[in-house]
Amino acid sequence: MNDLDPFPLENSLKVSSENFDISSQFKKIYDLGSFFQSKRHCSKALIYAKQALDLSNKKSNFTDHFIALVNMGCVYWEMSKLKKSLMFYGDALSISEQLNDKEALGKLCAIMGIAYWRMGDWPVAMNWFEKALEKFPENEMRTIMNQTSSAFQYEGLTVIMER
Repeated sequence: MNDLDPFPLENSLKVSSENFDISSQFKKIYDLGSFFQSKRHCSKALIYAKQALDLSNKKSNFTDHFIALVNMGCVYWEMSKLKKSLMFYGDALSISEQLNDKEALGKLCAIMGIAYWRMGDWPVAMNWFEKALEKFPENEMRTIMNQTSSAFQYEGLTVIMER
C-alpha cells in the first residue's frame, strides 16, 4: 500500500471478512482507520474506528478492546470533540486499571489532564496530571514522553512537568 492509496488494505479486508478471520479483520480495520486519521480524514477514520470497536466487543480480548477505545478517543480528539474523546479514554482507563498496566494508566491520566486543560477546567486537569505523576515518577514520565508519539507533544503535559 502506498502512502496515498488505501485500496489494497480495503480489498484485503473484504477477503478476511469472507474468511471470518476476526483477528486479521481487526488489524486491517484498525490500520485503515489509522491511515485515514493520519491524512486528517476524520469522518472516514471514525467509520473504521467504530467498526474496530464493534469487532473488539465480539472478540472479548482486553488488548484489542483497549486499542479500539483509545483509537476512538484519538479520532474524536482530532475532531476537537474532547468531551466525547474523554468517554472513550475513560473506558480505556478502566481496562488499564483492570490489567494493572501502569504505563497505560500514566499515559491515559496525562491525556485526560490535557483534555481538561484544553477545555479550560484547570482544577480537574491538575488532578489528572497529579494522577499521571503518581503512576510514574517525573523522570520515568519524561522517558515515556520522549519515546511516544503525538499525544505527549501537547503543551499541557510539558507545563505540568516543568512546575
